[in-house]
Amino acid sequence: MSDWTMPDWMEPYIDQMIHASDQEELERLYNDKTSVEVNAPLALISCAVAAQVGLLYRLHTHGLLPIGFARTRPIGDNDVDTPASRG
Repeated sequence: MSDWTMPDWMEPYIDQMIHASDQEELERLYNDKTSVEVNAPLALISCAVAAQVGLLYRLHTHGLLPIGFARTRPIGDNDVDTPASRG
């Protein structure tokens, strides 16, 4: 299995990531498979980075990232409570 590489749309969010200051660092931490028994702090940081990446993927998939980023599916009226959907 090949290592994960960061998609281009995720680049604007790197500076908001915990423990990752650039793309190389983010990919290294995400792909790190160090066990807790070997290096607990590194394993926990890698777990936190993977959770942040997962959250960004879910937000991107549902079109909930700021305007200017492509949505992968349209949002229906029942998905988001906005003034326009209230009528």
